[in-house]
Amino acid sequence: VLSQQLTAPIRTLLGATDRVRRGDYDFTVEVPHQDELGTLAGAFNQMTQGLLLKERYRSVLDKVLSPDVADELLKGDLRLGGETREVTTLFADVRGFSALTEHHAPEQVIGMLNEWLELAAAAIAEESGVVDKYVGDQVMAVWGAPVADPLHALHAVRAALLLRTVTIELDRTRQARGEAPFEIGIGINTGLAVAGNSGSSTRLNYTVLGASVNAAMRLCSEALPGEILIGEQTFAQVRDDVSATRQPPRIVKGF
Repeated sequence: VLSQQLTAPIRTLLGATDRVRRGDYDFTVEVPHQDELGTLAGAFNQMTQGLLLKERYRSVLDKVLSPDVADELLKGDLRLGGETREVTTLFADVRGFSALTEHHAPEQVIGMLNEWLELAAAAIAEESGVVDKYVGDQVMAVWGAPVADPLHALHAVRAALLLRTVTIELDRTRQARGEAPFEIGIGINTGLAVAGNSGSSTRLNYTVLGASVNAAMRLCSEALPGEILIGEQTFAQVRDDVSATRQPPRIVKGF
């Protein structure tokens, strides 16, 4: 009887340990003892509750940040500032979005926008990019930070081509439903940028900043519907892999 009283709670704890190993944290261990085994069960329950809370934090982070950026933040060494890296930045936005949405309810506008942003995020992830942010009807993505990527320019261009393809398919689906045309413009540029955490000590935002990033945004604003404009440095790194047409020089804000 004494042996049974000692081994039963130990078996319970061993079974609970196996559940934790499989990633199941949402349970508690019941050990009706007031001795060391009861204390051990209480400590085990506190551990699983902590693991469950951390898992929930991680799931929220993965929804609001790129997994790569979330990994950087979870390392715990959070501070303002950054490092200079060569990156390739992509901007894409919907052409004529204001006119497209002025006769729709807010719920319809958000639904339409989210449908496209879902496709954009998938295209960027397909080519190992990081979604930096969404700004209204615009998406910004970066390659080369926070994880180094020697083919950052090529991956960005491939993502742009894929994004254009899936947007054309979305437009066909929309027009088949009798909805307004849906077109985008894309700008890509390669160059040095500061990659790191900006903001305040209580609220950080991982992003890339610099003239090369601003140039990508300007190229996006210059792109015609369905057009992908890439900067000269980007083209220098992908010229053996893509077909492109040189455009005449143009003056844009700041460049």
